[in-house]
Amino acid sequence: LGYCQLTGTIPSTIGQLSSLEFLRLSYNQLNGTISSTIGQLSSLQHLWLDGNQLTGSIPSTIGQLSYLQVLYLGNNQLIGSIPSTVGQLFSLWYVALYNNKLIGRVPASLCQINVIYYLFFHDNMFECYPACLLYPKVYSLSVGSTPICDQPTVAPTLRPTCSSSLSYDCNLSLIHI
Repeated sequence: LGYCQLTGTIPSTIGQLSSLEFLRLSYNQLNGTISSTIGQLSSLQHLWLDGNQLTGSIPSTIGQLSYLQVLYLGNNQLIGSIPSTVGQLFSLWYVALYNNKLIGRVPASLCQINVIYYLFFHDNMFECYPACLLYPKVYSLSVGSTPICDQPTVAPTLRPTCSSSLSYDCNLSLIHI
């Protein structure tokens, strides 16, 4: 149902669709908040709510979506911090939270996920992100101007094809200093 010019809010009854595996409501004209009942979608693998006018915070119940692989919430007006419960989503490999109004530290709990292929959180107001999210934990990282929280014990070096802004498809390798 992406790009269908849908309007209104996402109803809280969405949580009753427990067998739903893919929810794509991208680039509509949806507003309001993401209901905490989203955590009841126990079979959900892909959640695409990008490109709407969603407000409020990312509900912590999102950490209950144990099969979630793709979390796409970019291009909204979400506020608050990323809930630490996102680190419980061990199947997650694609996270797009860019172009919102998110704040605070990117949670270190994301480091509990084995591998994240894409992690995009540029164009927010984060304080910093944990060094554990550098390559090889995350293959493609877009952080904008967000600094690393703590200096890593190893210094990142950029491969020749990589820009220094740690932007899209930027693969980092680490060397010991």
